[in-house]
Amino acid sequence: MAEATDEDGDGIAERKVHFVPGTDVITREEEDTDADGRADTFSEYEDGVIVEREIDANGDGEIDGWSHYEAGELVRNERDTNADGFRDRMAFYEAGRLVREEEDRDGNGRPDRITHYDDQERKARQEEDTDRDGVMDLRSFYQEGKLRRRELIR
Repeated sequence: MAEATDEDGDGIAERKVHFVPGTDVITREEEDTDADGRADTFSEYEDGVIVEREIDANGDGEIDGWSHYEAGELVRNERDTNADGFRDRMAFYEAGRLVREEEDRDGNGRPDRITHYDDQERKARQEEDTDRDGVMDLRSFYQEGKLRRRELIR
C-alpha cells in the first residue's frame, strides 16, 4: 500500500510513502526534493525505522549519496562528489554527531585526507597524503576549529 502527497498543490506528488499492507508501518519513502517531477531521495525502513537513504543530489538521475542508519540514527554518509561512480567522501557519526570524514581526492580508492572532529563538530585534527604516495605525510591540529599547528610526518 502506498500514499502519495502533493505538498505544494501543483498536482504532482512530491512524496510517496509505502506501508506494510494493512498497517501504518513505513517500508519505503520516495521524495522529489527539487520539484523537477522525479523522485531523488529514496529511504528504506525496517519495522518502520529508517535504515538507509539514497540521494540524487545533483539532479542527474544517478544516485550519488548514501546515508546509513542504526536504530534510526545516522552513522555514516557516503558521497560521490565528482560523478565518477565512486564514493569519494565518507562521514562517520556517533550519537548523531560528526566525528570523522574521509576523502579520496585523487580517485585511487583510498582516503588521502582524514579529518577528526571535536564534540562541537569542529575540526580537531586532519591528516593528509599531500604527495599521493598512499602514506599520510601532513598532520594539522586545530583548537576550537582553528588551525594551531602543522607537522610533517616522515
